[in-house]
Amino acid sequence: MEEMTISVKDLLLRILLKWRMILVWMLIGAVVLDGVGYVRSARAVKLAQEAIKTPEDDEEQMLLAVSQAEEKLSTREVSEVQTAVGTYLSYQKEYQDTLAYNTNSIKMQLDPNKVPTMMLQYYIDNHYQAVYPVIEAKDTTSDIISSFSSKITNMAVCERIVEELQWDVDGAYVRELVGVGQWADAILSICVIGQDQETCEKMIAVIEQVVESETPGLKTLYGDFDIKELHRQYYEEADTSLLAAQQAQVAGLNNIRSAMNNVISNMTEDQKTYYAALLDKETAGADTDEEEPGSEEEIRPDHSTIPQAQVISVKYILLGAFVGAFLACCWIAFRYLIAGALRVKDDMEEVFGTPLLGSLTVSDVGQRFLGQIDRFIVSLFAGGRPKFSEEERIEMICAGIRIAAQKADMQSVYVTSACHDEKSGQIRELLCDKLQGEVKTIGHGKSVVYDPESLERMVSADGVVLVEMVDASLYADMQKELELCKMYKVPVIGSVVLE
Repeated sequence: MEEMTISVKDLLLRILLKWRMILVWMLIGAVVLDGVGYVRSARAVKLAQEAIKTPEDDEEQMLLAVSQAEEKLSTREVSEVQTAVGTYLSYQKEYQDTLAYNTNSIKMQLDPNKVPTMMLQYYIDNHYQAVYPVIEAKDTTSDIISSFSSKITNMAVCERIVEELQWDVDGAYVRELVGVGQWADAILSICVIGQDQETCEKMIAVIEQVVESETPGLKTLYGDFDIKELHRQYYEEADTSLLAAQQAQVAGLNNIRSAMNNVISNMTEDQKTYYAALLDKETAGADTDEEEPGSEEEIRPDHSTIPQAQVISVKYILLGAFVGAFLACCWIAFRYLIAGALRVKDDMEEVFGTPLLGSLTVSDVGQRFLGQIDRFIVSLFAGGRPKFSEEERIEMICAGIRIAAQKADMQSVYVTSACHDEKSGQIRELLCDKLQGEVKTIGHGKSVVYDPESLERMVSADGVVLVEMVDASLYADMQKELELCKMYKVPVIGSVVLE
């Protein structure tokens, strides 16, 4: 019994023959999971509806919260909170401006330990000669350099650099990258910093064009002078002033954040509640003021776009049907594996070593359409075996019993079964009727395991025939039955299995 094997083929046949049950489970699974899908869809729609609020609803709720919180405070406490809100908003604006600058500024994003830098120097000669003790001419070198500086650093030039480099930044951030000044007595020094050498060279190229285009106008203004390139160099070096500026920006943000957090440090709990409500109101009002004209219609929620809960979901129905079929198959397989009753007719020979005289079909298949489906399924597993009628099978079984009794010179044969099913009793009686006159004495009775009278009749017989039924005869009873036959030395002619 411990080494019994499971017939996968028989298990599959059992599952397919339970197709009615599987269909019912599929229907139940489809209905249940469709219900789950509807609940999930309805919940999502409800959340969407709750999330959509009109500006009027939000404003009313904020005003109500402010009014309720204000009622719990004195006039002095209300004034303190209102002052604190104003202070917080000013800090918030300063913080946002500083953060925006740190984020957008090209200079603040550079590595201060290795700053790409390009230096360009021009020598300016206005042919000035001092005649002592009387100075008739004026030295305009400083004025010329100052004029070049203003021309190079104006916003128009910065915008040209932005366009040349295809940056998406404001020209003011480019202004930080360009430094112009007078070096020594007659040298115009231009220094630019950028993200890399290519960036620096493009910026210098734009500045060179500006110097070239502005020179004729300045000559008209200051008189004839010569300007020529004196020095050009690219290098990367640490910039302590940039490092200090970046550290100052970070420290400034931290200080502003600390100041914002400390605004409510000395407030009571009621003041904090009023502060939060009033701050929400002021913040919402500021956001509304910043909206562009006509934007309200664009962002106003459209309730018609909210999807409706799906009563029927094909996805959940298919998934539910699959889950139902899977669970039904698992249940059938589980019942098959743990069942203690006879599974297949071959077990009589393979498990108990009892010769199989034949098998009979006693299950009611039916003649209508559903019965035709069952017969078709059975025929798929039957293969090419020859088909015999039930009458022919009974004749073969009776012939086997008769021949075995004659060869063993048995005068009496007893037909019994471990099964209590009524159909088993009918087959036992039918076999006895068929063998009347062919075997000297033949009788039948109930299970010898539970009926003492039947046991006595079996012990007095010369041989025994077992009639067992699939899914009805228990392995334990059949084993006990065979042990009794062995104990009382009653030979087992063979077995007949009812399917």
